Amino acid sequence: MHNNKCVLSRDKIISYKYFILALSIHAIAAIFRCLYVLSGLLSLHGDEAQYWTWSSHLSWSYYSKPPLIAFCNYITQSLFGHSELSVRINAILCGMLIGWVTYLFAYKVFRSQRKAFWASMLVFVMPFYFEVSLIYSTDSILLLFWLLSSYFYWEAAETGKWRYWIALGLSIGVGSMGKYAMLFFIPILFVYLIIYDRKQLSNKALYISLLIGLAIFSPVIFWNIDHQLVGLKHIGGLSGIDNMSHPLSWNLLNILNFMLGQILIMSPLFVVFYYKIFIHHKRNKISSYFIVPIVFIWVLFFFISIIKTHEANINWTMFVYTPLPLLLSSYIVDHNKEKIAKILFGITISLLLIVMTIPMWTSPISKKILPLDVDPVKKLSTWKSVANKVDSIYNATANPQKTFIFTDDYMLTSELLFYLYPNNCIYFFNTGSRMCQYQLWKGIEQYNNKGYDAIFVDCSSSGKDELSPPLSKNICDAFEHVDPCLKISCNYRGEPSFNLYIYKLKGFKSIKPVSTGEY
Repeated sequence: MHNNKCVLSRDKIISYKYFILALSIHAIAAIFRCLYVLSGLLSLHGDEAQYWTWSSHLSWSYYSKPPLIAFCNYITQSLFGHSELSVRINAILCGMLIGWVTYLFAYKVFRSQRKAFWASMLVFVMPFYFEVSLIYSTDSILLLFWLLSSYFYWEAAETGKWRYWIALGLSIGVGSMGKYAMLFFIPILFVYLIIYDRKQLSNKALYISLLIGLAIFSPVIFWNIDHQLVGLKHIGGLSGIDNMSHPLSWNLLNILNFMLGQILIMSPLFVVFYYKIFIHHKRNKISSYFIVPIVFIWVLFFFISIIKTHEANINWTMFVYTPLPLLLSSYIVDHNKEKIAKILFGITISLLLIVMTIPMWTSPISKKILPLDVDPVKKLSTWKSVANKVDSIYNATANPQKTFIFTDDYMLTSELLFYLYPNNCIYFFNTGSRMCQYQLWKGIEQYNNKGYDAIFVDCSSSGKDELSPPLSKNICDAFEHVDPCLKISCNYRGEPSFNLYIYKLKGFKSIKPVSTGEY
């Protein structure tokens, strides 16, 4: 009897050891990401800056996304002040929590501390996790709450306890306030239940949890009704259902991009493991629970990648890959693949860390290895210098207090708003692109016939020596005088990365907002 107690005590100590080690590693990784953000190597992505601007205009929803990301940005800026870290701390916290929840979920499913630890560590080798745990987007929120919802449903179905059903409803609701794609959880769950667990279809707790989620999400529904369903129109525009006539060659190229993109974000070095997992997939509850969402979303977005007007968005599917570390860990441990898995783990982590140092690659050899044209972080490394150049020109104007800045690129507008904070006289003016959030707020038309001057900012996609783009006629006609274009070259890794075109405009008369009807 005494020996049995000793064994149980020892097993408990070992289990806590794995648990504490996993939590500590993810906490240390979060600290490392904070230090990396503070180093300033990567500026905010245009989407990050745009979501930050929303926090100055709190609302129950926005043109393209629900409001949670704006609420989070508002809270972190209130706590930590205005900085890149106050934005990205949200992604860093989401990443840390994803690692912790993965451990807990894997342990509950497999009842194995070894598999749970492996699953928690394997999130580090997932490129999609690498992105959402550093770059703050609605995907950071989505991946966390998709994983939480998957965990809560599993516990609710296994234990029948009401606290898990309520937690499931809360998780679906809050996750849906972060990104519309969270709503896919509901039809996917019903597909799984119809095929593998029909008894739950008569469980009233399931429907109560879904009602809780819907109640939390309802403000977004009412906001969209009040704004002519712009959110729904935006989703339709992105999916391509508003324009389904494309040549066969374009469709095939989009399919290829989609397929290769999925392999890339799932960690390509483990592709053989994935193949064996799917080939030897048994029709049991555990593996099916993780694989059904992947198959469902693959079929859906495979179709979307065919009809979509632009290139396939490979990141749209990554939320269903959150259980992949669980499947991988189970396969690795059950088939004694830990040695090769450690090697692949080390190689993948090394490659991902190398990507983080790319902005420092300034030697001629490094530029041959990775030319600027294919640099994956090029767009994240120059916005501070761009904002500084625009700011110096703005402050040199005759009367900055009677001068506003505007662009026809909402990403550029967002970057300038963030890096020229607290200057908020920066606007987006649509000259022919699809709608964006800025068109729901006051624009430059508020200065009609009030004696204002302006600065119009445009930028090229490369650092080549190009002619200055002409201003659109409606912008030229809106001012009494247009100065010649000022062209400024912006460098990255010691080479011109793109050109900045700045126009000084005097005597603003009036202009009408442009609506293209595209969402």
